[in-house]
Amino acid sequence: MRIRWHESKVKFKPKSCNHEFYRSPSDLIWGTKECPYCNGLRPKENVNSFILEFIKWRKIHGWTQADIAYQLKMSNHTISDLERGYKEPNKEQISLFKYYMDFYK
Repeated sequence: MRIRWHESKVKFKPKSCNHEFYRSPSDLIWGTKECPYCNGLRPKENVNSFILEFIKWRKIHGWTQADIAYQLKMSNHTISDLERGYKEPNKEQISLFKYYMDFYK
């Protein structure tokens, strides 16, 4: 099997996060070497207390992040970022989470 130049991948392991990932040569040319896993984001020391409560509620009901994302019409990535402390929930998200937590007690 012949590997074409644009299909080959180069392995990266940045010192800043130690994730391993692959990039195509064209990404190297255009300078996109950021880590796709953390993309420069670092988890916060303290996750929002409401989100911790939300995580407990989600696990008690046996729902995955994907289940919640589907119900709330959000991306899985957003739910994951909120739960890991990469992002803070805004007022709309908190009110939406509270609505579903009250609805599915």
